[in-house]
Amino acid sequence: GCCVVQPKAQPSLDELADRVAHKVGTKTAGLVFDESLFTGPEINPSWLSADVPRYVEPITPLNARNRMLTSRTPSTDTARRFEAALNERGVTVTSVTAGVTPNRAKLIASGQSAPLRDTAAAMIAFSDNTAAEILLRHTAIGQNQPASFEGGVKAVTTLLNEASLPTTGLVLADGSGMSRNNQISPLLLTDLLTASLNDDRFTALVT
Repeated sequence: GCCVVQPKAQPSLDELADRVAHKVGTKTAGLVFDESLFTGPEINPSWLSADVPRYVEPITPLNARNRMLTSRTPSTDTARRFEAALNERGVTVTSVTAGVTPNRAKLIASGQSAPLRDTAAAMIAFSDNTAAEILLRHTAIGQNQPASFEGGVKAVTTLLNEASLPTTGLVLADGSGMSRNNQISPLLLTDLLTASLNDDRFTALVT
């Protein structure tokens, strides 16, 4: 219970387990995973129940993405996969539980995520609804909003207004478009695409 691990989109869980095992050796320890980065409900109340998790998973900050295998408990499943990887490397995991990282925790392994442009491009190419919702929450964090559906929607709306894009009549309930409550005008969509085409920062959105 002394240490904290910070997995990101890259490296893989196996590579991260290699780094942890190299640092801690053949120790026995409990594994605690922290979901406190995101707030609010994991499932949007306006989603159709039949769509979860087939088309969109519950939104948690710990998710080793596998588009072929969806999960109703992505954080727990990811932690269990990490447990198995650690056990294979001689680190005996005695328990896997949810918790909050203590202030005294010492970093023992970390990984750097893929660039945002690559993550966004893959999300669009695969129509990855879960990834879209995770990005929505990180957009909220970047705009100092709660990392929830509501906070993400507020952050996106603020950014659209700051870019002078037409948000009249805009209604958003999520970041993936799975909600039937969303209302987005064709004018906003076309203006957004046009603005993206004219700015090299957003090439990944339109390639």
